[in-house]
Order: sequence, then structure tokens, then C-alpha cells
Amino acid sequence: AVALGKPVYLFCPKGHLEQEYNLRFYMQKFAGVACPKSRRYRRFFGARRSGRGRNATVTVPSEYRGKLQTLVEWEASLQDEEMVAAMAEQSVTLQRWLRKTDERIESQLVPLLSPTAEEMAAAMEEAEKEREEEEAERAEMAAEKERLKLEEEEEEDAEDDDDPEEEPGHEAEEAAARSEAEWEAEESTAMSEAEESTA
Repeated sequence: AVALGKPVYLFCPKGHLEQEYNLRFYMQKFAGVACPKSRRYRRFFGARRSGRGRNATVTVPSEYRGKLQTLVEWEASLQDEEMVAAMAEQSVTLQRWLRKTDERIESQLVPLLSPTAEEMAAAMEEAEKEREEEEAERAEMAAEKERLKLEEEEEEDAEDDDDPEEEPGHEAEEAAARSEAEWEAEESTAMSEAEESTA
């Protein structure tokens, strides 16, 4: 707001060191800044009061450009041509200073935060190394997967070889056994019939 040439009315919590520091800084450095003229603020700035009540006049030490005013007094002072001119001049100065700050940040600070050519090369080398390690790990996992697959297939083949139902010639042996059993049954039946006829 100060850099834009706008007036500022500030409050500060009691005992808040950071805000007290900021308040003192703004009151010292900038025109158009004001804060309440209650007892706590008068003591904080070492101000002198003349008179009593709302009509009392409060004077801050000469080192301060800001003023202690009520809101009504502050709003009335905004129409003061001398104050308006001071804030306009102050705004131009601040904007120039801020532009220089941006330029210095760009020219001095940004290079310190940007990686050097050596750092970029090292980062690229590290990234390439990580990529190669990842590829090697993926290849190793694929090879392990293939090895496990082959082992499973070999185990299945071994189980198939041990299965008697799938042994070569087993079906023929079962057929021969059935034929022999049928022949013995037929022979037994024939002998029984012969014995009955004889009887």
C-alpha cells in the first residue's frame, strides 16, 4: 500500500515483538502511516500529549514520519495536499527501489540458486545410472520369472511321467488282464454246467 502511495492505519497487539518492530519501522520511514493515540501507543513511541480527551494533541519524536491519530483525524488528514504530495513522492522512490531489488535478485541471487554446468552434468549422469540400474533390475526379474516358469514345467513333466495311468502299454496290460479274467470266468461256468449235466 505504501509503495502504491496509499495511506496506512496500523494496529499492533501488545507484546507482539515482530509486529511492534514492523510498526516502529513503518512509523519511522514512511509518510501517510498512522496508528492509534491511546496510552499504550504513546508510551511505545515516547510521544507527548497536550490537552485531554478527543481534542488532545499527540506529538511523536522527530525521528518518526508517521503520526498518532484517531481514525477520524487520520481520515481528515488524507485530504491534506502536503501529505498527498509526500506519499506520491514516496511511492515513486519505493517503486524504483523495488525494481532494483528485483533486478538484483535476478542478477545475483538466481544464479546462486541455479545449478552449474558441472552440477547439471553430474545430475544427468546420476539419472542415467539410475535408469541403467532399473533396466538391469527389470531384466533380472524377467529372467527369474522365466526360470521359475521352466522349473514349473519340468516339475509338471516329471509328475506326468510318474503317473501310472499314462505309462506306455498300461492300457494294453489292463485289457489283457480283463480278457484273462473273462476267460477264467467262462471256463468256470462251463465246468459248472458239465458237472450239473453229469449229476
